[in-house]
Amino acid sequence: HCLCPEYSARFGLRGEDPRCSCGEAGSIQHCILECPQANDDITELYNQMALVVCLPTNLSQILSNENCDMYKILYYHCVHKLKLVI
Repeated sequence: HCLCPEYSARFGLRGEDPRCSCGEAGSIQHCILECPQANDDITELYNQMALVVCLPTNLSQILSNENCDMYKILYYHCVHKLKLVI
Protein backbone atom coordinates (compact mmCIF):
# COMPACT_ATOMS: atom_id res chain seq x y z
CA HIS A 1 0.00 0.00 0.00
CA CYS A 2 1.02 3.57 -0.60
CA LEU A 3 -0.50 6.83 0.54
CA CYS A 4 -1.40 8.11 -2.90
CA PRO A 5 -4.38 10.52 -3.01
CA GLU A 6 -6.85 7.93 -4.31
CA TYR A 7 -6.00 5.45 -1.56
CA SER A 8 -5.91 8.12 1.15
CA ALA A 9 -9.32 9.47 0.12
CA ARG A 10 -10.85 5.99 0.05
CA PHE A 11 -9.89 5.45 3.68
CA GLY A 12 -10.40 9.05 4.85
CA LEU A 13 -6.75 9.51 5.73
CA ARG A 14 -6.03 12.85 4.04
CA GLY A 15 -9.26 14.55 3.13
CA GLU A 16 -11.66 13.41 0.45
CA ASP A 17 -10.04 14.55 -2.80
CA PRO A 18 -8.78 11.51 -4.75
CA ARG A 19 -6.98 13.71 -7.28
CA CYS A 20 -3.26 14.29 -7.48
CA SER A 21 -2.03 17.84 -6.98
CA CYS A 22 -1.59 18.01 -10.78
CA GLY A 23 -5.36 17.53 -11.18
CA GLU A 24 -5.34 13.97 -12.53
CA ALA A 25 -6.75 10.93 -10.74
CA GLY A 26 -4.35 10.15 -7.90
CA SER A 27 -3.95 6.43 -8.55
CA ILE A 28 -0.81 4.59 -7.58
CA GLN A 29 -0.06 4.07 -11.30
CA HIS A 30 -0.31 7.83 -11.86
CA CYS A 31 1.76 8.81 -8.83
CA ILE A 32 4.61 6.42 -9.56
CA LEU A 33 4.75 6.33 -13.36
CA GLU A 34 2.77 9.19 -14.91
CA CYS A 35 2.53 12.42 -12.89
CA PRO A 36 3.92 15.38 -14.85
CA GLN A 37 4.99 17.03 -11.59
CA ALA A 38 7.52 14.23 -11.09
CA ASN A 39 8.54 14.04 -14.75
CA ASP A 40 12.31 14.19 -14.17
CA ASP A 41 12.17 11.49 -11.48
CA ILE A 42 9.89 9.31 -13.61
CA THR A 43 12.21 9.67 -16.60
CA GLU A 44 15.10 8.55 -14.38
CA LEU A 45 13.00 5.60 -13.16
CA TYR A 46 12.22 4.51 -16.74
CA ASN A 47 15.89 4.77 -17.67
CA GLN A 48 16.82 2.49 -14.75
CA MET A 49 13.94 0.09 -15.45
CA ALA A 50 14.97 -0.24 -19.11
CA LEU A 51 18.02 -2.16 -17.91
CA VAL A 52 15.79 -4.74 -16.20
CA VAL A 53 12.41 -4.90 -18.01
CA CYS A 54 11.02 -4.33 -21.49
CA LEU A 55 9.41 -0.95 -21.98
CA PRO A 56 6.73 0.31 -22.20
CA THR A 57 5.41 -1.17 -18.99
CA ASN A 58 2.81 -0.57 -16.31
CA LEU A 59 2.69 -1.11 -12.58
CA SER A 60 1.07 -4.56 -12.86
CA GLN A 61 3.86 -5.78 -15.13
CA ILE A 62 6.51 -4.27 -12.88
CA LEU A 63 5.08 -5.95 -9.78
CA SER A 64 4.85 -9.32 -11.52
CA ASN A 65 8.54 -9.19 -12.43
CA GLU A 66 10.66 -11.67 -10.49
CA ASN A 67 13.88 -9.66 -10.76
CA CYS A 68 14.88 -8.33 -7.33
CA ASP A 69 16.72 -5.43 -8.94
CA MET A 70 13.40 -4.14 -10.28
CA TYR A 71 11.97 -3.98 -6.76
CA LYS A 72 15.04 -2.16 -5.48
CA ILE A 73 14.72 0.42 -8.27
CA LEU A 74 10.99 0.88 -7.61
CA TYR A 75 11.46 1.13 -3.84
CA TYR A 76 14.18 3.75 -4.19
CA HIS A 77 12.02 5.75 -6.60
CA CYS A 78 8.96 5.67 -4.32
CA VAL A 79 10.70 6.39 -1.03
CA HIS A 80 13.63 8.63 -1.94
CA LYS A 81 12.44 10.46 -5.06
CA LEU A 82 8.66 10.71 -4.67
CA LYS A 83 8.66 10.64 -0.86
CA LEU A 84 5.71 8.26 -0.85
CA VAL A 85 5.03 6.49 2.42
CA ILE A 86 4.88 2.75 1.88
